[in-house]
Amino acid sequence: MLRPFNSRKDLNRIRNTAYSRFKPIPFIDVIINERLSRCRHIVNLLDLSGAISSMNLSHRVIHFENMTFAEQVSSLRFTRVLISIHGAGLSNIIFLQPGSTVIELMHPLLNAPFYRFLSYYASLNYILIKDVKPVIHVQIVVIGVHISLIIFKQM
Repeated sequence: MLRPFNSRKDLNRIRNTAYSRFKPIPFIDVIINERLSRCRHIVNLLDLSGAISSMNLSHRVIHFENMTFAEQVSSLRFTRVLISIHGAGLSNIIFLQPGSTVIELMHPLLNAPFYRFLSYYASLNYILIKDVKPVIHVQIVVIGVHISLIIFKQM
């Protein structure tokens, strides 16, 4: 498999160049990247948003498909956790700060480790959720914040 970058230094050069060109938005604990396509989406997005809100964590639901490149970079720069279904939009994880967490939701029959490798080069924590059960319970501790996600559903 091809490596996404030759080194972390290469990735950091791209990250820092983007940071220098685009103004960041205020700090956000969790961003949920919801896809607009009907074939891959988070079935109970409202429940997920409600659960995150009940933990007093700031969050936003975004659609990378509708955002400019500048908006994508700016929104991820000070985000601690990105939750997203597997897809091209996850390539934006290089704009998360080192030490942030990526939670990738993937169909159980798909084997695509690209974003795990990209997370490694970007110095990110990476969690893959790949299950066919209707409800998945995940306990995550991210930079001192305990997040209990009990409500992911995948189709």
